[in-house]
Amino acid sequence: MHPPQLYSKIVTATVVFTLGSGMVFSQTTLVTANTIIQNRYTEITQSFIKNTSRSEQIKQLNQEAMRLSRQNRFQDASPKLETALAISRDIQERPLEAATFNNIGRVYQQQGKFPQAFNSYLQALAINKELSINEKTPGQAHIALGKTYSNLGYLSELQNQPELAIFFYKHCVNNREKVRLNPAAFTGEQLDAYNLTVTQTYYALGEELLKSDRTTEGQRILDLIKVEELEEYLQNVQGNQLTAKR
Repeated sequence: MHPPQLYSKIVTATVVFTLGSGMVFSQTTLVTANTIIQNRYTEITQSFIKNTSRSEQIKQLNQEAMRLSRQNRFQDASPKLETALAISRDIQERPLEAATFNNIGRVYQQQGKFPQAFNSYLQALAINKELSINEKTPGQAHIALGKTYSNLGYLSELQNQPELAIFFYKHCVNNREKVRLNPAAFTGEQLDAYNLTVTQTYYALGEELLKSDRTTEGQRILDLIKVEELEEYLQNVQGNQLTAKR
């Protein structure tokens, strides 16, 4: 037996690494694992880029649809919103899905199709409620929820349902006042189309309460309007616990 030959045979064997646990991994296995990790990272990155691009596509479709609806081109606007809705569901972009439902409701409402508008707003409401529950600090989801309530309130006014309008408007105000404790939330993008500005919603609620002889509540809302006007003039006026309690 010649020792040099034995040494030569040993070094040609597969190199292994023995860990303290007694497990043995071949170099080939480690290389394969690294390849899998790298491929998975690439897949996740590409998926993120794809979803980001599709989110922008949803926003663009909504903006185009709202532009067309302002021109009363409803037959052109509706397919764009349906496409936006399908994409938002496909990539599970819930805020954009809710925004699209709001816009679909707006288009139906402009055509006088009130039941369809109501159902679309309710779809948006359900999503925004879910999102607001998961929002630790009231922010974008609460704003979207409040404005959806405002849409429902205005739709109720159009159908001469004052009590229902008051109900929805009050929920809009409640959510708005919660968010006032977090002024930074008002800087976010708002894709949804709304019938009334926030101040107009407050006025509408105040008027409905006064017409219903609910004078004390109406006066409180009128007081909050002053805060809203300061908000527009000074930008991001922070609320307090009292206004948040409605």
